[in-house]
Amino acid sequence: WNGVRSLLVAAPDERGQLQYVAEVASGLSDAHRMSLLARLARLRCERPVVTCPKRGTWVEPVVCCQVKYLERTDRGRLREARFAGLLDER
Repeated sequence: WNGVRSLLVAAPDERGQLQYVAEVASGLSDAHRMSLLARLARLRCERPVVTCPKRGTWVEPVVCCQVKYLERTDRGRLREARFAGLLDER
């Protein structure tokens, strides 16, 4: 596979602190998967910026995307999250 499989997404909580909210794979087109691979490779870091239960390749949290979802859980996670595009594409 030569592209991003999914995104581990963080969003600000009610205090403005970033927290892990979802793993998003649905909605990512092949074009997005390939362009994100090149873009995110330049932003790699050794550790996640937020506590995350998933394994992944960590990047600085500077790329913003829109995510559509059904609802938020009591823990602040996004249920049925779907990638809806990068914010700088709009």
